[in-house]
Amino acid sequence: MPAKSSRPSLEDAHKATVEAAAETGRALSELARHAGSAVQERLDDVGVNPRDYADYAGDKLDTAQQFVTAKIKEQPVKATLTALGVGFVLGFLLAR
Repeated sequence: MPAKSSRPSLEDAHKATVEAAAETGRALSELARHAGSAVQERLDDVGVNPRDYADYAGDKLDTAQQFVTAKIKEQPVKATLTALGVGFVLGFLLAR
């Protein structure tokens, strides 16, 4: 009968890794909950409503989208050439 090795088996290592990953996930979830609570408390103390900022940002994005859409409709050839130029430059930079 072969003697049992003092080294952990591959299955034991896998099980330990899975358990460690699960524990890490639980710890990160708990940390995120605490961080979210702390941020919300600070915002409440200051009197800031994050929803107001999100609504404002959404309105600004809608305005910008309408502006860009209008410019594309006014000058479609110029918009297409601009998009091709930007794509070429990005492709050149990313290919490096």
